[in-house]
Amino acid sequence: MNRTNSLTALLVSAPLLLVAGCGGLYDLPCVYTGAEAPEDPTPELSEHPGCAGIDPDGRPRIAPSHLVAAQYDDGLASMFIAGDWYYVQPDGTPLRVITYDNGPDYWAEGLVRLGRNGKIAYADRDFEVVIPPRYDWRRCPAGRDGAAHERTEPVGVLGGASQ
Repeated sequence: MNRTNSLTALLVSAPLLLVAGCGGLYDLPCVYTGAEAPEDPTPELSEHPGCAGIDPDGRPRIAPSHLVAAQYDDGLASMFIAGDWYYVQPDGTPLRVITYDNGPDYWAEGLVRLGRNGKIAYADRDFEVVIPPRYDWRRCPAGRDGAAHERTEPVGVLGGASQ
C-alpha cells in the first residue's frame, strides 16, 4: 500500500476510531518539518498546534491532517511530541526513540536506539525490536564512540553498596 492509500485509509477510519473510544482531542503541539510544497520548497522544523493526543496506553496519536502535512524521509516522519522524539509511519504508528544531538536518534545499519527502563534496545524500520533492552548507554567524552555496553559487574555507589 503506498503512502496516499495509507493516508486515505486512515482519514476514512478516523471517525470510526473516535466512535470506538480510541480517539479524543488533539490538544498537544508537535514539532516537525512539513512536506515540501510549491509555496514552501524548503520547509523548516516548526511547531504545529493541535497535532497530537495521548492514548490511555501512553502512546501519542497524531491527527490525520498532520500525518498528511509532515515530511517523510525513507517512509518515516520525525516528530517531537510531549518531550520525546518519535519516528512516525504514514499510518500514524509512532516509535519513541532516544534524543541524540537535539533530535531523534540517527539510523545506523537499519537500526535506531530506543530507551526502555534505563536500557537501550534497537528497532528496525518496521518498528520491530530486534535487540531487546539489555544494554546500558551513556554519552562518552569527545573523541570516543557512543557504543552500548552490556553491564557485567554491579555498579558501585557511595558507601560501597551496589545496585
